[in-house]
Amino acid sequence: MSFNESQKQKIESLIKKGVSMYAIAQAIGGNCTWTDVQVYCWQTGKMSWQGSKTIITNSLKKLPTATTEKERKDLAETIKKNVNYLYYLGKGMRGRVVEITKLLKKIEI
Repeated sequence: MSFNESQKQKIESLIKKGVSMYAIAQAIGGNCTWTDVQVYCWQTGKMSWQGSKTIITNSLKKLPTATTEKERKDLAETIKKNVNYLYYLGKGMRGRVVEITKLLKKIEI
């Protein structure tokens, strides 16, 4: 789903407030689903750490009760995507920390 500028601003504002993706999708209205909001957040880097951790936790809880192979594969894929997302966010933050440390060392001299 493609969002217009006002919808994008609304999503980003609600994500910063910690609103669930399901609630955001309801606030956007139309045929928007929580997965549309999730994909937008992944693509723009707006997904919160807590949101990703919650998705991982919920998927892990559902895994033992998944009855079909398709359900298990879907849950495993969701977990994999969110773990990768957190990894790359952490890696990006580490790069910024290194840059800031270098700049601070230059200022101290």
